[in-house]
Amino acid sequence: MLPPDLDPVDPPPPRALATVGVLVGVGTGAGTGAVAMALVGVTGVRHGWVVGSVVLGTAAVGLTATIQAAVRWRRAAVVVALALGVAAGVWSHGLAPPMPGRIGALLDRVDLPQGMTLDQEQAFGIALCFDSCPGLVRRYRRERAVRLDEVRRAFLAAGFARSGTAPGERLRHPDEPRIEVTISEEGDTVTVLGLAER
Repeated sequence: MLPPDLDPVDPPPPRALATVGVLVGVGTGAGTGAVAMALVGVTGVRHGWVVGSVVLGTAAVGLTATIQAAVRWRRAAVVVALALGVAAGVWSHGLAPPMPGRIGALLDRVDLPQGMTLDQEQAFGIALCFDSCPGLVRRYRRERAVRLDEVRRAFLAAGFARSGTAPGERLRHPDEPRIEVTISEEGDTVTVLGLAER
């Protein structure tokens, strides 16, 4: 019998198995990171999928590059990790509700009738959608008799479509189906509300 300090030790796992373990960890981490970035609204901004892909892809590659594997395995692992990170970044963009900047970019596509001047713009809500999801209110002052129907027609000409049960009251654009737009008037003010949905 050998003394306790000379007992044989279990051999280390094969490098390929260690590489697979790291990739599973990176994939799990990328998925968790994607959900976290979506919850705080990082990827809900305009072109947020780029931000998510760069952050998660870089983190995945950094973690994977540290493994002690044969060069051939490490290169393959880095490529797979990069793909996982980029996919998680794109996925997180789809999870996050549109933030006010993204809503504003959508509203900017509309060529409003002459005689309307932006008087006030207010962003509200948070990505977690506790009290309300992110939204943007724009109030326009009418300098001439611009009818509400003219404003609706401008939205329809920009690619928006009526949605919901009340015709003409709610509008959506096919590029951003999770943003609902409502238009209302009071006195000489036209209010355009863009509201994100989870």
